[in-house]
Amino acid sequence: MRKGRVEAITDGVMGVAMTLLVLDLRPDFHSPEDLASQLRKLWPSFAAYLVSFIVVGAIWLNHYHLFRLAIDVDHHVIVYNLMLLFFVTAIPFTTAAYAAYLLGDVNNARLSVILYCTAMEGAAVSLMLMLEHLLRAGLMGEGLSPQQARDLRKVYRRRIVMYLAIMVVGLIKPLVMLVLYLVSVAVLVRPLMRTLTLNLLPEQQV
Repeated sequence: MRKGRVEAITDGVMGVAMTLLVLDLRPDFHSPEDLASQLRKLWPSFAAYLVSFIVVGAIWLNHYHLFRLAIDVDHHVIVYNLMLLFFVTAIPFTTAAYAAYLLGDVNNARLSVILYCTAMEGAAVSLMLMLEHLLRAGLMGEGLSPQQARDLRKVYRRRIVMYLAIMVVGLIKPLVMLVLYLVSVAVLVRPLMRTLTLNLLPEQQV
């Protein structure tokens, strides 16, 4: 399978997943409550939507740059890519569940946190497996130096650890979890971009 086909299906699936996130932000046009009151009650859905959209965007950014560096793909990369899409497509559901149960029963809130964090952690692990295989199989282009490869591994592993820590915190304080995911994106994206030194890496031709 050509690299471009894997990128195409991934872009399409992630685009659909990001679109599905917004479908839960629906006011009830038949409700006697005014729109402002409904929007105030929907704030958990808006907050969860914002965070999930940003995280999925960061996942797409990671995937884009991994495939920009890759010169080819093999069966293992395709499998890891399908794993990634499996977890990404679950994010709209876990986002809706989290928003619905955030302020309710403690047990339901904790279960929704586990579901949400499992989808995020699964996506992070899938990207890590993909990176490791691309490096070990010699499928990365010459634009990536050994030091950059080491730095990339550190960033990807750090994300996995951070997401596990966020789950633990989320089980205690579900609302704080959203803030921590935003912080994780801010903390990890900048070093990732610096590691890749994008201005020095030419676009790979498919």
